[in-house]
Amino acid sequence: MTIDEKKQAFNRTLFSWHKDHYRDMPWRNTRDPYHILISEIMLQQTQVDRVRTKYTDFLKRFPTVRVLAKAPLGEVLRAWSGLGYNRRARYLHDCAKKIVHEYSGKFPNDLEELKRLPGIGLSTAGALLAFSFGEDEPMIDTNIRRILVRVFFGGKRSKKIRGRTLGINSSRSDLVSFPHVPSDKGLYIFAKSLIPKGKGRIWNYAMLDLGATSCTARNHSDRCPLMRLHGEVGDFRYKKPQKKFHGSRRFYRGKILSLLTERKRVAPLQLGKAVALPTSALRDILRDLKRERLVVSSRGKIMLPK
Repeated sequence: MTIDEKKQAFNRTLFSWHKDHYRDMPWRNTRDPYHILISEIMLQQTQVDRVRTKYTDFLKRFPTVRVLAKAPLGEVLRAWSGLGYNRRARYLHDCAKKIVHEYSGKFPNDLEELKRLPGIGLSTAGALLAFSFGEDEPMIDTNIRRILVRVFFGGKRSKKIRGRTLGINSSRSDLVSFPHVPSDKGLYIFAKSLIPKGKGRIWNYAMLDLGATSCTARNHSDRCPLMRLHGEVGDFRYKKPQKKFHGSRRFYRGKILSLLTERKRVAPLQLGKAVALPTSALRDILRDLKRERLVVSSRGKIMLPK
């Protein structure tokens, strides 16, 4: 089977499977780039079920990018509480301000311009272009990366794979090479060549749904409709070992921020007792949180930024 034949078989199988396995979600019923941005940032490292309710509540509180940009960061952090990885909320707030101040409240529809916005990387930029602007651009999250690597980059191959070998139609395709397990940039270039014209939005949805339900990290090969196309690397898992959360630095950061969403101002001594942290450890974490602009201190008290 040639690479072009494999691409065609891949897309036929993917779209056929997706007809009966489409997952309906609130952010899939809009093309508003602000709504898409909220959902994409929330979905990073957070389960879909947790995001569903938070997404709706967040948009009720901050219905437009201008409202979010004007809101105090502390208010945004309170609305974000429960999702974890609170730096995402700050990035989202910074992103909203930049869109309002530099783009008059309108989202750019250019990949490189989107990537220059706070908190937006290659995957989120691709998602915005596909889901909001209808562009044939891929997003490369963990699920999509896993599928592409299993199907197209498995088996015993040389360390470098030329772009032309992979059927990339580009005047510079002969300059494109991919490592055995490609970088996200390499996969982005390849995935873009795989998307049928005018199908960017539904192709990404199909890939996300397949990776979340069938072609999973645990490799349920009997459930994956693409199994016959898999290379020998069918057990590939693009996932770092999960570190213990309870008692970790991230655990205490979350406890501190959660406490501050409930109380307006807390003295460091009270804060240390409330989260059960010794003074030295608390001082280190507070220093990091201040540097990241997630907390501020005033008159000897710790609080969320205004």
